[in-house]
Amino acid sequence: MNLKKWVKTANIIGMTAAIILIYWVFAFVLVVALDLRVFAEKLTGIFGMSVFGILALMAAALMLNIMFNLSRIADRSEGLSAANVQAAAPQGRKRLWLFAALFPLLAGLLLGGDRLSAAKKREVMLAQAAETLRVHAPAAARLAAYRFQYNYFRKSNQDLADLNRLFKGNVSLLVPDRIGQENVFLEIRSVDGFSDGTDVQLHETADEISLYQPQQKERTHLRKSELLYRGGAEQRAYLQKVFAENSRQIRFDDHKGNYELFYPHQVNGKTVGVWLFNERQYYGKFGS
Repeated sequence: MNLKKWVKTANIIGMTAAIILIYWVFAFVLVVALDLRVFAEKLTGIFGMSVFGILALMAAALMLNIMFNLSRIADRSEGLSAANVQAAAPQGRKRLWLFAALFPLLAGLLLGGDRLSAAKKREVMLAQAAETLRVHAPAAARLAAYRFQYNYFRKSNQDLADLNRLFKGNVSLLVPDRIGQENVFLEIRSVDGFSDGTDVQLHETADEISLYQPQQKERTHLRKSELLYRGGAEQRAYLQKVFAENSRQIRFDDHKGNYELFYPHQVNGKTVGVWLFNERQYYGKFGS
């Protein structure tokens, strides 16, 4: 292989390494800025990608260094005519336009993959939710018959445990209630200290349950304020609409790797609760 071919090969390798590095940095910045979660969301994954980026940068710098040095040697041995430079200019502009056009294409692929993967995740969670409620229909029915009473909560822990055994994320139930004169939404989840026992001293009010278990010498309190649903304005507006209109509209939220599926529960045409299926995805959507 003559010197000119060596220069051409070095040019190709150097420019390819540099272009790959630029696209990699662009893709990584896009993923982080738009929260696309294409890559693993763990420090080890981020560290590994950073090392890869540094190595790519070093390789590109080395290749460019070789390219320039070989170019100087080639220039001294053969020289470049003005005609060759002028002929290469239009071809260089075409390559530059192609290089620039690939940026929106790459962005479109990342965004499209993100949306397609989110849609797939929604379908999977819908199927899991329907199967969970079908298999554990008696437990779901007991939970949906909400009352702020000890007899309800002494069974709810076991019923929720049954649902959570089948669904790989977390399951809770959202119900409407009142604290004083304020309309609120409560999230029924596992409550510490409420066992299915009979030897208890019980005191109940509209907003608080207090019980004492003589055998364990334990006193337990449960207030409605401890069960308040902490969702955002959009989620609360959705719940208000669903309960007011007795709607069966399903909602799916996707935020920073946290997936939430809102699944209304109806009894005789009335929406009495909304199941909240929550799952955290620690690795990127492409791996889900």
